[in-house]
Amino acid sequence: MRILDALIAAAAVEHGLSVVTQHDDFAAVATAHEDLRVRRV
Repeated sequence: MRILDALIAAAAVEHGLSVVTQHDDFAAVATAHEDLRVRRV
């Protein structure tokens, strides 16, 4: 995962938001961090 993707994920968790993405990287992080919500498009 790139550093900017990690920052996006952290910001989403901090603010209670979902990440809307086409990247598979976020799904792997979401399995490790239960508060991260990912929506694939």
